[in-house]
Amino acid sequence: MRKQLILPIIALLLLSCSNDNKPDYLDGRNPHTRTSLEIKGVENGVLRLNDFRAGATSIDVVSNTRWRIEVRNYRSAPPLNASMEGKIIYDIIDGLTVSPLSGTNNGMIRIGYGEYVFREERYYLFGRGAVLLIFYYSLGFEQYEIVEIRRY
Repeated sequence: MRKQLILPIIALLLLSCSNDNKPDYLDGRNPHTRTSLEIKGVENGVLRLNDFRAGATSIDVVSNTRWRIEVRNYRSAPPLNASMEGKIIYDIIDGLTVSPLSGTNNGMIRIGYGEYVFREERYYLFGRGAVLLIFYYSLGFEQYEIVEIRRY
């Protein structure tokens, strides 16, 4: 009777432990592994902030692999007049925060932003925005999706 119980229990334990070393995501660095990443909550790659007050929003990542985000929230502009030297570097969206900056599989990206502050050097770029680059690997190559955050 004991042998009849012990053998099925050992078999069950061996089968349940066999997948412990597999990651819970697909590794797109492998040239034979196709992964995917899609961004939800944006329209044609643009996240529109229709408010000039401070606030927060989120977008969703639908993926089966690891991903990471780079935030590009600055522009450089030529001097506005001859008395200014060099280039002006400024934030496009004041108080922009993005988190998390990396993840695995599906996830939500939280985006916070400060109140709009008028700056003369920013005036000619009205309607342009900060950029999020979301990187991932598929078929051995680095891929990316772009989300532009615009304030109207």
